[in-house]
Amino acid sequence: MNEVELKATLTDILASEALFKETDWAEISKHMLAHIGAIDPVLRDELICSTFYNIISNDLLPFTQLADFAQILISENYLFKGIGLKEDDSVFTRTFSSLIISRIVWSDQRHRFLQVQDMKLIQSKLLTYFVEEQDVRGYVAEKGWAHSVAHAADAINEVVLHPLTSKQDLPLILETLMKRVWYGDTTFYAKEDRRIVTPVLALLKQGFSEEDLCNFLEKETKRMIEELPKVLCAEWITPATHRQCANVTNFLRSLYFATKNQDTYQVTHQKVTELLTLL
Repeated sequence: MNEVELKATLTDILASEALFKETDWAEISKHMLAHIGAIDPVLRDELICSTFYNIISNDLLPFTQLADFAQILISENYLFKGIGLKEDDSVFTRTFSSLIISRIVWSDQRHRFLQVQDMKLIQSKLLTYFVEEQDVRGYVAEKGWAHSVAHAADAINEVVLHPLTSKQDLPLILETLMKRVWYGDTTFYAKEDRRIVTPVLALLKQGFSEEDLCNFLEKETKRMIEELPKVLCAEWITPATHRQCANVTNFLRSLYFATKNQDTYQVTHQKVTELLTLL
Protein backbone atom coordinates (compact mmCIF):
# COMPACT_ATOMS: atom_id res chain seq x y z
CA MET A 1 0.00 0.00 0.00
CA ASN A 2 1.53 3.35 -1.02
CA GLU A 3 1.14 6.61 0.89
CA VAL A 4 -1.80 7.85 -1.16
CA GLU A 5 -3.67 4.59 -0.68
CA LEU A 6 -2.86 4.45 3.03
CA LYS A 7 -4.00 8.04 3.58
CA ALA A 8 -7.32 7.36 1.85
CA THR A 9 -7.79 4.09 3.74
CA LEU A 10 -7.12 5.57 7.17
CA THR A 11 -9.28 8.61 6.42
CA ASP A 12 -12.21 6.36 5.52
CA ILE A 13 -11.71 4.10 8.54
CA LEU A 14 -11.50 6.96 11.02
CA ALA A 15 -14.65 8.53 9.58
CA SER A 16 -16.73 5.46 10.38
CA GLU A 17 -17.05 3.90 13.82
CA ALA A 18 -18.41 0.70 12.29
CA LEU A 19 -15.53 0.47 9.83
CA PHE A 20 -13.04 1.13 12.61
CA LYS A 21 -14.36 -1.83 14.59
CA GLU A 22 -14.25 -4.12 11.53
CA THR A 23 -10.71 -3.19 10.50
CA ASP A 24 -7.95 -5.78 10.63
CA TRP A 25 -5.51 -3.56 12.51
CA ALA A 26 -2.84 -6.24 12.62
CA GLU A 27 -2.62 -5.97 8.84
CA ILE A 28 -3.17 -2.22 8.39
CA SER A 29 -0.59 -1.40 11.07
CA LYS A 30 2.14 -3.03 8.97
CA HIS A 31 1.51 -0.43 6.26
CA MET A 32 1.36 2.32 8.88
CA LEU A 33 4.75 1.26 10.19
CA ALA A 34 6.22 1.23 6.68
CA HIS A 35 5.21 4.88 6.23
CA ILE A 36 5.91 6.15 9.77
CA GLY A 37 8.30 8.78 8.39
CA ALA A 38 6.04 10.09 5.63
CA ILE A 39 6.73 13.72 4.69
CA ASP A 40 3.00 14.45 4.51
CA PRO A 41 2.23 15.78 8.03
CA VAL A 42 -1.43 14.81 7.82
CA LEU A 43 -0.60 11.20 7.00
CA ARG A 44 2.31 10.95 9.44
CA ASP A 45 0.99 12.83 12.45
CA GLU A 46 -2.79 13.05 12.25
CA LEU A 47 -3.42 9.63 10.75
CA ILE A 48 -0.56 7.17 11.36
CA CYS A 49 0.74 8.39 14.73
CA SER A 50 -2.66 9.17 16.22
CA THR A 51 -4.06 5.86 15.07
CA PHE A 52 -1.11 3.94 16.48
CA TYR A 53 -1.70 5.63 19.84
CA ASN A 54 -5.38 4.71 19.67
CA ILE A 55 -5.01 1.06 18.74
CA ILE A 56 -2.11 0.43 21.12
CA SER A 57 -3.90 2.15 24.01
CA ASN A 58 -7.01 0.06 23.39
CA ASP A 59 -5.16 -3.25 22.96
CA LEU A 60 -6.22 -3.70 19.35
CA LEU A 61 -2.91 -5.22 18.27
CA PRO A 62 -1.56 -8.61 19.34
CA PHE A 63 1.16 -8.22 21.96
CA THR A 64 3.46 -10.44 19.93
CA GLN A 65 3.14 -7.99 17.07
CA LEU A 66 3.91 -5.04 19.34
CA ALA A 67 7.05 -6.84 20.51
CA ASP A 68 8.06 -7.37 16.88
CA PHE A 69 7.33 -3.73 16.06
CA ALA A 70 9.52 -2.60 18.97
CA GLN A 71 12.48 -4.50 17.52
CA ILE A 72 11.87 -3.01 14.09
CA LEU A 73 11.52 0.52 15.43
CA ILE A 74 14.86 0.53 17.28
CA SER A 75 16.68 -0.68 14.18
CA GLU A 76 18.99 1.12 11.76
CA ASN A 77 16.10 1.54 9.32
CA TYR A 78 13.89 3.40 11.79
CA LEU A 79 15.24 5.00 14.99
CA PHE A 80 18.71 5.35 13.48
CA LYS A 81 17.83 5.96 9.83
CA GLY A 82 20.11 8.76 8.62
CA ILE A 83 21.34 9.43 12.16
CA GLY A 84 23.80 12.32 12.22
CA LEU A 85 22.19 14.18 9.32
CA LYS A 86 20.81 17.68 9.86
CA GLU A 87 17.82 19.23 8.11
CA ASP A 88 17.13 15.96 6.34
CA ASP A 89 13.73 14.32 5.94
CA SER A 90 14.99 11.12 7.56
CA VAL A 91 14.42 12.85 10.90
CA PHE A 92 10.70 12.15 10.58
CA THR A 93 11.30 8.40 10.53
CA ARG A 94 13.56 8.65 13.59
CA THR A 95 11.42 10.92 15.69
CA PHE A 96 8.09 9.23 15.00
CA SER A 97 9.70 5.86 15.62
CA SER A 98 10.57 7.10 19.10
CA LEU A 99 6.95 8.17 19.64
CA ILE A 100 5.58 4.75 18.79
CA ILE A 101 8.27 3.08 20.90
CA SER A 102 7.05 5.28 23.74
CA ARG A 103 3.52 3.92 23.43
CA ILE A 104 4.68 0.31 23.15
CA VAL A 105 6.71 0.68 26.35
CA TRP A 106 3.67 2.30 27.99
CA SER A 107 1.59 -0.72 26.99
CA ASP A 108 4.22 -3.14 28.27
CA GLN A 109 4.11 -1.48 31.69
CA ARG A 110 0.56 -2.81 31.89
CA HIS A 111 0.76 -6.14 30.04
CA ARG A 112 4.43 -7.22 30.23
CA PHE A 113 4.79 -8.84 26.80
CA LEU A 114 8.40 -7.71 26.22
CA GLN A 115 11.24 -9.98 27.29
CA VAL A 116 13.69 -8.55 29.85
CA GLN A 117 16.53 -8.44 27.33
CA ASP A 118 14.28 -6.72 24.79
CA MET A 119 13.31 -4.01 27.26
CA LYS A 120 16.95 -3.44 28.21
CA LEU A 121 17.86 -3.13 24.54
CA ILE A 122 15.09 -0.58 23.98
CA GLN A 123 16.42 1.44 26.91
CA SER A 124 19.97 1.32 25.58
CA LYS A 125 18.96 2.25 22.03
CA LEU A 126 16.82 5.19 23.15
CA LEU A 127 19.60 6.64 25.31
CA THR A 128 22.08 6.28 22.44
CA TYR A 129 19.63 7.90 20.04
CA PHE A 130 18.95 10.80 22.42
CA VAL A 131 22.64 11.72 22.39
CA GLU A 132 23.36 11.01 18.72
CA GLU A 133 20.40 12.84 17.16
CA GLN A 134 21.70 15.96 15.39
CA ASP A 135 18.51 17.24 13.76
CA VAL A 136 16.74 18.97 16.62
CA ARG A 137 14.33 21.11 14.64
CA GLY A 138 10.91 21.66 16.17
CA TYR A 139 8.33 22.56 13.55
CA VAL A 140 9.38 22.23 9.92
CA ALA A 141 7.55 24.42 7.39
CA GLU A 142 5.15 22.47 5.17
CA LYS A 143 6.25 19.16 6.74
CA GLY A 144 5.03 19.53 10.31
CA TRP A 145 6.59 18.59 13.61
CA ALA A 146 9.96 16.85 13.83
CA HIS A 147 10.52 17.62 17.53
CA SER A 148 13.10 14.86 17.97
CA VAL A 149 14.30 15.86 21.44
CA ALA A 150 10.78 16.16 22.84
CA HIS A 151 9.62 12.87 21.34
CA ALA A 152 12.69 11.02 22.59
CA ALA A 153 12.25 12.52 26.06
CA ASP A 154 8.68 11.18 26.06
CA ALA A 155 9.97 7.71 25.23
CA ILE A 156 12.67 7.87 27.90
CA ASN A 157 10.02 8.92 30.42
CA GLU A 158 8.11 5.69 29.73
CA VAL A 159 11.34 3.71 30.09
CA VAL A 160 11.97 5.30 33.50
CA LEU A 161 8.48 4.32 34.64
CA HIS A 162 8.81 0.74 33.42
CA PRO A 163 9.10 -1.92 36.17
CA LEU A 164 12.18 -3.44 34.52
CA THR A 165 14.15 -0.22 34.87
CA SER A 166 16.21 -0.58 38.02
CA LYS A 167 17.60 2.06 40.36
CA GLN A 168 21.03 1.21 38.98
CA ASP A 169 19.86 2.43 35.56
CA LEU A 170 18.73 5.85 36.79
CA PRO A 171 22.07 7.72 37.04
CA LEU A 172 22.92 6.97 33.41
CA ILE A 173 19.46 8.08 32.31
CA LEU A 174 19.85 11.40 34.14
CA GLU A 175 23.32 11.93 32.69
CA THR A 176 22.00 11.26 29.19
CA LEU A 177 19.08 13.66 29.56
CA MET A 178 21.31 16.40 30.92
CA LYS A 179 23.78 16.13 28.04
CA ARG A 180 21.12 17.71 25.85
CA VAL A 181 20.67 20.58 28.28
CA TRP A 182 24.26 21.38 29.22
CA TYR A 183 26.11 20.30 26.10
CA GLY A 184 23.64 20.65 23.23
CA ASP A 185 24.66 22.82 20.28
CA THR A 186 21.18 24.15 19.46
CA THR A 187 18.92 26.49 21.42
CA PHE A 188 15.62 24.81 22.16
CA TYR A 189 12.58 26.86 21.19
CA ALA A 190 9.68 24.38 21.06
CA LYS A 191 9.29 23.61 24.77
CA GLU A 192 11.82 20.78 24.70
CA ASP A 193 12.97 21.85 28.17
CA ARG A 194 9.53 21.06 29.58
CA ARG A 195 9.51 17.63 27.96
CA ILE A 196 12.93 16.83 29.43
CA VAL A 197 11.74 17.85 32.89
CA THR A 198 9.07 15.12 32.79
CA PRO A 199 11.48 12.13 32.81
CA VAL A 200 13.69 13.94 35.35
CA LEU A 201 10.75 14.05 37.77
CA ALA A 202 9.97 10.44 36.88
CA LEU A 203 13.49 9.53 38.02
CA LEU A 204 12.68 10.97 41.44
CA LYS A 205 9.40 9.05 41.55
CA GLN A 206 11.32 5.86 40.85
CA GLY A 207 13.69 6.39 43.75
CA PHE A 208 16.50 8.55 42.41
CA SER A 209 17.88 10.68 45.23
CA GLU A 210 16.89 14.34 45.31
CA GLU A 211 20.25 15.03 46.89
CA ASP A 212 22.05 13.41 43.95
CA LEU A 213 19.94 15.36 41.46
CA CYS A 214 20.59 18.66 43.27
CA ASN A 215 24.32 17.93 43.46
CA PHE A 216 24.40 17.25 39.73
CA LEU A 217 22.47 20.44 38.88
CA GLU A 218 24.66 22.54 41.15
CA LYS A 219 27.93 21.10 39.83
CA GLU A 220 27.02 21.59 36.17
CA THR A 221 25.53 25.07 36.65
CA LYS A 222 28.50 26.34 38.63
CA ARG A 223 30.91 24.83 36.11
CA MET A 224 29.17 26.77 33.36
CA ILE A 225 29.21 29.99 35.38
CA GLU A 226 32.91 29.61 36.17
CA GLU A 227 33.68 29.29 32.46
CA LEU A 228 31.75 32.45 31.52
CA PRO A 229 34.44 34.96 32.58
CA LYS A 230 36.87 33.29 30.18
CA VAL A 231 34.41 33.86 27.37
CA LEU A 232 33.64 37.44 28.38
CA CYS A 233 37.35 38.28 28.32
CA ALA A 234 37.30 37.51 24.61
CA GLU A 235 35.03 40.59 24.17
CA TRP A 236 32.07 38.66 22.80
CA ILE A 237 29.97 35.68 23.78
CA THR A 238 30.19 32.80 21.36
CA PRO A 239 26.95 31.43 19.89
CA ALA A 240 27.70 28.10 21.58
CA THR A 241 27.94 29.75 25.00
CA HIS A 242 24.73 31.67 24.40
CA ARG A 243 22.90 28.48 23.43
CA GLN A 244 24.19 26.67 26.50
CA CYS A 245 23.15 29.45 28.87
CA ALA A 246 19.71 29.71 27.28
CA ASN A 247 19.06 25.96 27.46
CA VAL A 248 20.22 25.65 31.06
CA THR A 249 18.21 28.67 32.18
CA ASN A 250 15.05 27.49 30.41
CA PHE A 251 15.42 23.96 31.77
CA LEU A 252 15.88 25.20 35.34
CA ARG A 253 12.89 27.51 34.96
CA SER A 254 10.74 24.63 33.75
CA LEU A 255 11.95 22.49 36.65
CA TYR A 256 11.23 25.40 39.02
CA PHE A 257 7.59 25.62 37.96
CA ALA A 258 7.16 21.83 37.82
CA THR A 259 8.27 21.49 41.46
CA LYS A 260 6.61 24.64 42.80
CA ASN A 261 4.02 23.88 45.51
CA GLN A 262 4.92 20.18 45.31
CA ASP A 263 5.81 18.97 48.80
CA THR A 264 7.49 15.88 47.36
CA TYR A 265 10.06 17.96 45.50
CA GLN A 266 10.77 20.83 47.88
CA VAL A 267 14.48 20.03 48.18
CA THR A 268 14.81 20.16 44.40
CA HIS A 269 12.70 23.31 44.19
CA GLN A 270 14.86 25.13 46.72
CA LYS A 271 18.06 24.15 44.93
CA VAL A 272 16.71 25.22 41.55
CA THR A 273 15.57 28.54 43.03
CA GLU A 274 19.08 29.08 44.37
CA LEU A 275 20.71 28.24 41.04
CA LEU A 276 18.43 30.52 39.05
CA THR A 277 19.56 33.48 41.14
CA LEU A 278 23.10 32.81 39.89
CA LEU A 279 22.16 33.01 36.22
